[in-house]
Amino acid sequence: MQALPLVRLITKHAYIAGAGLVTTFYSDEETTLARYAHAPDESFDKASGWLYDGMAKAFGRQYRPSRHFRR
Repeated sequence: MQALPLVRLITKHAYIAGAGLVTTFYSDEETTLARYAHAPDESFDKASGWLYDGMAKAFGRQYRPSRHFRR
């Protein structure tokens, strides 16, 4: 993956800036094709709830970006 060094650098600096958890998203053709080839049809009706629950929770308490990202 060509962007892997950049992802690692961003992750490192996010932790240095005080991030408690950094979640990276990675997908490539092989992993996407594996889902289409092997996952049950019902899996396409699902999404990762933790991501959307976290976003809703953050916006529900009037989320404000970290001081590190304000301009």
